[in-house]
Amino acid sequence: MNSKIWYWNIHWESRVKETWTYWVVQRLDGISYGEGQGVIMTKDGSDVATATGRTEGRMTDSGE
Repeated sequence: MNSKIWYWNIHWESRVKETWTYWVVQRLDGISYGEGQGVIMTKDGSDVATATGRTEGRMTDSGE
């Protein structure tokens, strides 16, 4: 199998703090598939949730 795999971490803050770890693989047919796990918490840390996510898609010619 000839594919590319990317790993990254995402962190941002607004009303809550979110931190995600994601991986993405680009398949030979040009479709990218990824999965990740995240932690979402209020700024004061009083509430915490975990989340999982999946994504699949293809880049268009315009890059969107």
